[in-house]
Amino acid sequence: MQAWRLSVGWAQGEPAATRRVDELLAKAGLTGDDILAHTLVCRIDEIERIERMIASAEGRRTAALQEVERRRAALARDLRRATEVEDAQFKMVAPQGAAADA
Repeated sequence: MQAWRLSVGWAQGEPAATRRVDELLAKAGLTGDDILAHTLVCRIDEIERIERMIASAEGRRTAALQEVERRRAALARDLRRATEVEDAQFKMVAPQGAAADA
């Protein structure tokens, strides 16, 4: 049980636990990096699965942003077309109420 409390304290960064673990590791000829490397080896399948999920999410995000940009470009094009004014002849028309007032 003491080893468990020590490992939890070390993982949480408690100074006393960190010093004690560093002492024990040094006696064994190891460092914290050795522990991290061993953990990586033990959990590599989980880490790879997480990395695949991240890559998949990034791909979906990129696709969504591209679709937003495509739609934005199409909307801009449509708005430009809708606001184009061609050369035309205009004639002045009196307001409807003006004819009755005269």
